Amino acid sequence: MNRLGRFRRTLCLTLTMGFVIVGSANLNSITAYAASGTVTATVLNVRSGGSTNDSVITTITKGTTVEILSTSGEWHNISVNGVTGYVHSSYISSGGSSSAAASGSSGTVNVSALNLRSSASTSASKVGLAYKGQTVSILATEGSWYKVSINGTTAYVYAEYISVGGSASSNSGGSSGVASGTAATCNVNQLNVRSSASLSSSVMGQINKGTAVTILETSGEWYKVTTTVDGKSVTGYVYKSYITTSGSNAGSSDASIKEVNETVWATTAVNIRSGSSTSTSVLGGLGKNSSITRTGICNNGWSRVSYNGKAAYIHSDYLTTTKPNNGSNTSGVTGQQIADFALKYLGYPYVYGGNSLTNGVDCSGFVQQVYLNFGIKLSRVADSQKSDGTRINASNAQPGDLFFYGSSSYADHVGIYIGNGQIIHASSSKTGIIKSSAYYKTPVAVVRILN
Repeated sequence: MNRLGRFRRTLCLTLTMGFVIVGSANLNSITAYAASGTVTATVLNVRSGGSTNDSVITTITKGTTVEILSTSGEWHNISVNGVTGYVHSSYISSGGSSSAAASGSSGTVNVSALNLRSSASTSASKVGLAYKGQTVSILATEGSWYKVSINGTTAYVYAEYISVGGSASSNSGGSSGVASGTAATCNVNQLNVRSSASLSSSVMGQINKGTAVTILETSGEWYKVTTTVDGKSVTGYVYKSYITTSGSNAGSSDASIKEVNETVWATTAVNIRSGSSTSTSVLGGLGKNSSITRTGICNNGWSRVSYNGKAAYIHSDYLTTTKPNNGSNTSGVTGQQIADFALKYLGYPYVYGGNSLTNGVDCSGFVQQVYLNFGIKLSRVADSQKSDGTRINASNAQPGDLFFYGSSSYADHVGIYIGNGQIIHASSSKTGIIKSSAYYKTPVAVVRILN
């Protein structure tokens, strides 16, 4: 038997025995498997490395069985048809996945922002976002995905981004049975009140954090309650994980909102609402560049503000902590000042749609907020920012210039050039704001904002 044949036989025996040996240098970042999986995509690329930038060495089709050798991040190292390569784990259904969790378990989001999807695939439509520290109830495990319930919504999330522990009913701190007539409060920013104890039942209305309820009875994971919805008394069902029975102060440490006291400014004209949802009533409006006091940052993307002495809500996308100037005069501002200021936020978090340099921004939000610090107003979306300055050749780039990535027809990412062939950019929810080579991808445009 030749050397290759002996290696294959040894590998097969190793997988059969239930373990795979990986290099010690990667033990901290790679999980070893001895499992098989099935391709769920119609056609799936097998790549030379764990990145979409790596070359495609072959393709495999739906239903093909692969052997999972190891997993690093979102990628599986697999063996199929005598070829070893890498595939994105979201397109592999692995029945023996180590991420399986018992139905009814609770989990906590462990990344800054997590997409909620309509099915167990990265190509499925997004139905919302969950944020770090939020609790989900795990309904089922499907390959590398969890089917979860969060704030009355059923969705799918990538299992790697959920830390599992405890049962779903433990989140409220109350017992499974509560005496009829017990007073309690809602402990999340927005909670559906339903007509029966089921996520598929109709929504009678919504209540906000701090709203008082009276518990009438317990029905599995639900409470039957009486409460006030839009000024009317209703009797309905709420998921009991989101109800606190130990008094109104018990929710003060709830991870769903961060208490702050700061002045913020509107980046555009925006509505002020009675709750943290576009379905709630409009109390008033805030004009562009107008200020208001923010008293809390909600995990669902909204900010709680003080309006006419009462709590109200504005979506955080339209607020900034940087006071805008009356104009966009770039006189006296240097590109090096732009770059130096941007570098102060190296390592800060990435949040899709975010506008806060300290609490989270996405790529174009980072660029917009950095320039806004110097009174320079840029568009909010990367592709629009391409038109906010003058196109230059990449070889003439200076600190403060903007590098755009994507396609010639649409730029979906942007970074700030800091010199020496590097950019700083809000890269992803995993990495936050980082430095990279300006040519880690081929730039589709380079733009100078300053005169």
